[in-house]
Amino acid sequence: MCRLFGLIAPRPVKITFPLLEAAESLRRQSLLNPDGWGVGYYAGGHAVVRKQAEAAHGSPGFSRVAEQARSHLFVAHVRLRTAGGINLANTHPFSYGGWILAQNGGIGGAWHKRIKAEIGWGRIAGKTSGEHLLYWLHARAGHLSGAARDAAILAAVRELVADPASIGSANFVLATGDQLYAFRFSPPQGNARSLFYLRRSPPLAEASPGAAEAEGGIPRTPAVLVASEQVTGPGEPWQPVANGCLLIARRDLSVDLERIAAA
Repeated sequence: MCRLFGLIAPRPVKITFPLLEAAESLRRQSLLNPDGWGVGYYAGGHAVVRKQAEAAHGSPGFSRVAEQARSHLFVAHVRLRTAGGINLANTHPFSYGGWILAQNGGIGGAWHKRIKAEIGWGRIAGKTSGEHLLYWLHARAGHLSGAARDAAILAAVRELVADPASIGSANFVLATGDQLYAFRFSPPQGNARSLFYLRRSPPLAEASPGAAEAEGGIPRTPAVLVASEQVTGPGEPWQPVANGCLLIARRDLSVDLERIAAA
């Protein structure tokens, strides 16, 4: 069923804790989702994706990225194969045009054909819905910024859910370099996938900038997190993203929730 994780913070942080150490870390979740792992983030203003078509819980590469990567914006994924072989071409997240996207579920063959017809056949290398959605959303909104980009992404997902006949689940996490988007959608005939978010505000007496990083990005780090599971446990106020909602999170930790479709 795949598992998603995303984070946006005012300054670069590490995500060692949610990926390796938390009770519901992505490494632990990969025991049931062993068909690939990937971590996307931004370094020097550029999108970087590290991924392997192997289980995260046995991968030295996954541990190395989780321990070393620092960024203000992350997208991570552990995969359980539903479409396409176990290979890099089908391993999330995907990067295109400076955007990074990981997806959970599937939008179906009809939507795959429709997207290929719109963006051009031969541009998508793999078979997963995540790669299709990334190219399609970027074609609709990649040339825009700010409120105009938000509106274009909203319009695109409204169009997606207006024709849900082949969709099993359309959960995704998308990073655009300056913002984090997360969408949860399963139609009545689909398989509901969970998605949660946490807005962690700075404490009144905030620690020095290096303190949280030195501790592996533990729960005190101010950030907005989204995840398929409540990775940091019951001590923090995680909230469900309602079915049919698009979450938009920014580096100032502001969050908007836009209702796209009825639950």
